[in-house]
Amino acid sequence: RGHRNGYKGRSLKTRVGELALQVPQTRGVEPYSPLLFAKWQRSERALLVSCAEMYFMGVSTRKVKKVLQKMGGFELSASTVSCVAQELDEKLTEFRQRRLDAHTWPYLMVDATYVKVRKKGHVVDQAVLVVTGVNNAGRREILTWRLARAESEDTWTDVFRELKQRGVRGVQWLISDGHEGIRAAVRTQFTGVNWQRCWTHFMRNAIAKVGHKHKDALAKELVAMRKFEDRKVCVAEAERVAERWEADYPKVARQIREQFEETLAVHELPKEHR
Repeated sequence: RGHRNGYKGRSLKTRVGELALQVPQTRGVEPYSPLLFAKWQRSERALLVSCAEMYFMGVSTRKVKKVLQKMGGFELSASTVSCVAQELDEKLTEFRQRRLDAHTWPYLMVDATYVKVRKKGHVVDQAVLVVTGVNNAGRREILTWRLARAESEDTWTDVFRELKQRGVRGVQWLISDGHEGIRAAVRTQFTGVNWQRCWTHFMRNAIAKVGHKHKDALAKELVAMRKFEDRKVCVAEAERVAERWEADYPKVARQIREQFEETLAVHELPKEHR
């Protein structure tokens, strides 16, 4: 129904550099479209994925351009970069809105970290609130994350409400540090759920209170306090450790006495779940 009509030159930016292609032209039928790339595509798909990975890992626009210059001898246009960022936003939105009611989630691990964010030309610190869940099949997943100006009862309440709206159910245990905002939000949004003080945070906070030459010794004693199956024995051992450190480091002794028992909540679980 038609016939060939020469070739049209075009370029394609790839991981091995910029290629000069000759695309066959046709007359009398729809234009020929190779399977290798879309009609208006000027960059290899795998190259765009690599670019997206770099942005996702926090590499700046300027550094990405330098990488591409060294790798392929070219730059991506601003519009291409914009498309890559938009695709990432769409994927993240899809991830954060996915339904979670296919499983029950007996265990939630909750924490926040602070990152540098550029807002209106200024770099500021913002909290990233993260919730990880372990489902009834034993699989661990990031359930949600969000930026917030600060870690507070209101921000964590919003996070927990969102999770319930997306189908999180069957929560039995929630693990976090001792932040009062988290604990207050748990009381209103997950009533009756067992709370476990995070052992990693407990250890980190205690070790930070002693001098460098004592850190290893304290760490070993803290770990030894939890090795017993009987909670009462653990608590008794913790009191002995507190007494040994009280003279030189009273803040450590106070932390052990006030917080240690809250790290033992998981002793009620089967050993393989701990």
